[in-house]
Amino acid sequence: MEAQYTRLIDGSPRSKRREETLSSLVHLHLVNEKIAKAMEVHARLVKEYPKSSLLPATNLALKVFARVAEQKNS
Repeated sequence: MEAQYTRLIDGSPRSKRREETLSSLVHLHLVNEKIAKAMEVHARLVKEYPKSSLLPATNLALKVFARVAEQKNS
């Protein structure tokens, strides 16, 4: 599924759904416990869409998943 999202993002740079796809990829990485990858994609989302309405939810998800991962490692 990750490859499909990446193909959509990279293959359609002017797509109206690109912003949503980047956000979805962040969430996919979080669910799969790939926090570092999620942060990379999130940084790309912030850079390309700094005023995105999806950022508050994505920011919150990153914080929650990072905290859970931190607690697992403690």
